Amino acid sequence: MLLQINERKIEPGIVHVEVMGSLTIERDPQRLEVLTSELAEQGASKVILDLTGVVHIDSSGIGVIVVSSGRFKEAGSRFVVVVPEGRVLQLLKRAGLDGLLTISDTVQAAAAAVA
Repeated sequence: MLLQINERKIEPGIVHVEVMGSLTIERDPQRLEVLTSELAEQGASKVILDLTGVVHIDSSGIGVIVVSSGRFKEAGSRFVVVVPEGRVLQLLKRAGLDGLLTISDTVQAAAAAVA
């Protein structure tokens, strides 16, 4: 499945980045890294990275999430990853990222966390 990335404002000051498809080396995860870099440079202070539509992720995709998280933390921004129960969440937990990232299971919970 191709990688699709959509960005929109869902509330004043909250940017919702929806990722769908495969976040793998074959699907150019650097597109997501470029977008998050641009958002950080533009001063986005509340960002939700929605991985609900991600069907597969590999180490390169996980790396992009970690780099993005670090970039927003350095900028003093709030960054929450939305991952419902399933394979992607299991992989993030196996990589130990549930201790590094703020993870919510819904966009609504993530919006409350960054507000």
